[in-house]
Amino acid sequence: MSYLFNKNSNKIALFAGPLLLLSLSMLLSGCVIEQQKYKPSYISKNFSDNETVKPNTSTISNNIKTSNPGQRNTSADQKGGNIKKIPSWFLNPPKNQHVEPGFDTIDLSLFVTGTGLSSNMQIAIDKSLLAAKRHLADQLNSRLRSTVINILNDTGINAQSYLRSTTKNLIPEVNISGYRKVKSHLIQEGRRYRSFVLIEFPLLNYNNEVVTKLIASEIPSEKLEKSMKYKLMKKLRR
Repeated sequence: MSYLFNKNSNKIALFAGPLLLLSLSMLLSGCVIEQQKYKPSYISKNFSDNETVKPNTSTISNNIKTSNPGQRNTSADQKGGNIKKIPSWFLNPPKNQHVEPGFDTIDLSLFVTGTGLSSNMQIAIDKSLLAAKRHLADQLNSRLRSTVINILNDTGINAQSYLRSTTKNLIPEVNISGYRKVKSHLIQEGRRYRSFVLIEFPLLNYNNEVVTKLIASEIPSEKLEKSMKYKLMKKLRR
């Protein structure tokens, strides 16, 4: 009897091990399935370099369609508003001329404008004044040369040839230290400031210097008197 019991116990032991392993395996798989079934969708995942996340293109396209038209209109309105804020004297600087029966003869003052842009208000103002002074130097040099050439041509002398051949310099050296600020204007462009400035430069001293140089030149006075501009500049001379 004991022999049969021991024999049956050995058989049961042989089958009990695999059955136990099979039961544990089924139990673990069930737990994994349940965990995956109830796993929340918002759990973050660290993607590798080879993995990509596809964006929701429908949401992005809807945002672009609703935001872009408004942005374009705002930008256009800002540009149009800034153009309207530009002072008229900047686009059309004033003139100060001595007029002799029916025609302009000689400028008594030279008006020049300048503009500057910067995120710093004071730097914008300084840049506009620097630009105006640079334009003043260029225009003053050009104006003086044009005045001398016109007077020489009125006398019957070939001005270009005379200026090349003569050792006398009839065109005064430019010095803009006598300018004065007439008007200024400041507007805001986004996060930056734009400054406009108008400066005036008196030409009387330069006119006097031109006359002095012409009188001291080798050009006969009777020829110089043929020029209306020269006579008026000489009349205004102090």
